[in-house]
Amino acid sequence: MQKMAYSLFLFLISTLTLATSKADVGLKYKENLLIQYGSPSWNSKSTQIDSASLLIRDAKTGKMAQIQLEETEPDSSVFSGSFNLNWSKGEKVVPQVYIPPQSLRNQKNWLEKVSQLIQSKKLKRKPFIFKKDTKTLEVFDTTTQAKQALKAYREELQAQQVTEVKLNPKDKKPLAAAAAIEAAKLASALALEKQRALEAARRETERVRMEQIEKQRELERIKRQKALAAKERQRRKEQAKTVAALATKKYFAKEYEEAVRLYEKSIDLDPSEKLYYFQYGVSLYKVKQYNKSIVILKAADSESVNSVEREYYIALNHFRLNESDAAINAFEKVKNKKHKTLSPSAAFYQGVIEFQRYRYEQAKPHFEFVLDNSQDPRLDDKAESYIEQIARILFFAKQREIKYFLSATLGLQYDSNILLLSQDTLNQDTQTNEGGLRMLGVGGFKWRPIYEKSHELTIDLDTVYYYSFNEDFSAADPFLITLSSPYTYKTTLWDKSYKLDVTPGYELLYMDAESTGNRDKILASVLLDLDNTFVMSGNWLAKYTLGLRLDDSSLNVDDPNDNQSATKITVATTQTYFLNKPKTKIALGNFGVSTNDADGQNNNYLRFDLSGTYLMPLKVSSWNLVWSNTLGYYNINYSDRDDQRKDNNIKLNSALSKKISKEYGVTLSAEYMKNSSNVDDNAYTKFTVLTTFSANYSF
Repeated sequence: MQKMAYSLFLFLISTLTLATSKADVGLKYKENLLIQYGSPSWNSKSTQIDSASLLIRDAKTGKMAQIQLEETEPDSSVFSGSFNLNWSKGEKVVPQVYIPPQSLRNQKNWLEKVSQLIQSKKLKRKPFIFKKDTKTLEVFDTTTQAKQALKAYREELQAQQVTEVKLNPKDKKPLAAAAAIEAAKLASALALEKQRALEAARRETERVRMEQIEKQRELERIKRQKALAAKERQRRKEQAKTVAALATKKYFAKEYEEAVRLYEKSIDLDPSEKLYYFQYGVSLYKVKQYNKSIVILKAADSESVNSVEREYYIALNHFRLNESDAAINAFEKVKNKKHKTLSPSAAFYQGVIEFQRYRYEQAKPHFEFVLDNSQDPRLDDKAESYIEQIARILFFAKQREIKYFLSATLGLQYDSNILLLSQDTLNQDTQTNEGGLRMLGVGGFKWRPIYEKSHELTIDLDTVYYYSFNEDFSAADPFLITLSSPYTYKTTLWDKSYKLDVTPGYELLYMDAESTGNRDKILASVLLDLDNTFVMSGNWLAKYTLGLRLDDSSLNVDDPNDNQSATKITVATTQTYFLNKPKTKIALGNFGVSTNDADGQNNNYLRFDLSGTYLMPLKVSSWNLVWSNTLGYYNINYSDRDDQRKDNNIKLNSALSKKISKEYGVTLSAEYMKNSSNVDDNAYTKFTVLTTFSANYSF
């Protein structure tokens, strides 16, 4: 089985597509994609996140779109952006990638001019590889680069698959369990960190030798300078300024190799000017000579050099060399200087390093520092994104350890018009027009044997118990027991985050329907709910529910038409909107349709439900409360009854909730209900006041 799975995996990764001038890849209509391209020339500032753009052209239609890209982090020179193919409905799009000449960008009708260059084949398209698993277009400058990237990615996937197979040699499934993968990921990270630490130690030894040699060269240069006549020495100083100025021009023109050569020449002409060392070291960083750059920058220790910038580039060199500890320490020095631009950027890199090492708790304060001190909105967005990722990761890790949940609620209710049977159970509303006090007890136990990123399974046992202090209303008190097993599956569907909840269950209802003083089983029900939840946007959730209920009634009835055994089907939707950024103000809309096909025709009905709820935080004195208000309506039509009963019900509920602690909370709610009916016995009004105390434990 493993060999078959591994062969299938090799076949799947072979479908990764390399798009060159001789081959095209077709992508689905309206498919959200990520595009990435490395461009040092677009990286104008080392301390900020730069932006740029490229063109996507559909080879079939000739349509073009400009895609905006942002640098993944300051000075990374890697630019990425998301886009949506929305050109040819129902057909696949064949994308081509072009980098338009910089000289055309500010001209009028520049897209038309670029199109002309493409048609005349004067502008060549860029090769790319398409990674199907991440829906990413990786763009390159040459076909050779693209082929090398494709080969490296295939090797990466193969290595990952081999690791997963080794983790579960006896498992028939080709993929390891998520827990094993997480453990392997952490172990791999620790092994990689040890390997990098060893390499860093070797480089540090090499740098010590390089520093010794560089110091000797510096002393030799100064010795030669002092031996010169004053006039010649001054001439060389002036020449060094001229050469350094030319080097600076080359640097800002992004001709870094030439800048390196010229700055090195300026040092030879005037070794006493430490500023040249700094500029030389930064240029070395730009051409990726990181080890040598560290050596030269350390030599640029002078009042003429900005110490914060010097330390920042030293830190960047350590970061590019994967020398995590050295980079963290160097960035910490920059952060502590409270520099307007460099300190937030340094903190961001510290957070990235800790995040890559799976040290999420240590990474979070660095990103928070960015939010508190940065004046760059794009850097703030990146930091906030990391914080959100960390919150999700830590929440998942904490939740994964919890297997058992206990809940209990004790309440006291005054009901102005106690109904003998609840409309939520048997859908009959026989009024008494009398009120009284009732006690409510709710209990729940949940066992969660499975909790992974993509799926979850629990076993739930829930009970609801009512007790009326006046014995005359005992026939209205239900005792409900529900056993269910919700299964949740999380994935992406139609380019939206999606969650499927499948909840089978079994329910028993006990009531003293015959007023004998004993609660007997009057209803046994088999339940199945299918909930489909889509994350439509950052502030909009959409849930669509299909419910099936099979009721088996044990009530004795004189007329077979009163038999309440039935099959009930419900179709409903809940739309949730978060109205502010902290997501503390929430609006919910609900709509549902139910049909009840009973064995007794008097209990057949069609029901429509509509409701709206608004929740908001409310501060009263020193109390932080949650205030919710719900306006609900339902229409129910018993078309098969002789009296053709039709009810219209309006309900208004307002509740205040207070969280006393993590485990405990209290709620006070009031509700008014008016039920109008063409059958007089079923027309009524009522109001209830309920106060509850709740406790929740998990372990």
